[in-house]
Amino acid sequence: IDGRYAMIARYDNESLHLIYSDDLHEWNHGVPILGPKYPWEFVQIGNCGSPIELDEGWLLFTHGVGPIRRYSIGAVLLDKDDP
Repeated sequence: IDGRYAMIARYDNESLHLIYSDDLHEWNHGVPILGPKYPWEFVQIGNCGSPIELDEGWLLFTHGVGPIRRYSIGAVLLDKDDP
């Protein structure tokens, strides 16, 4: 994105962050882009692999764990130029 490497990670054990690197060796702390919002992701939220590039944006599949340790899958469409 804009000539930089990017990844999505659960940096703080709670939210998904968009993290950038110029060289793949050093990564910043990133910015939170998705946090737990629904009961099925209150215990933990994570991404399910790399986002898929579409004409409309980046399709990101997520997973969540709810209070009774039930796993669920979700999806979010992120802006293509400013996820």
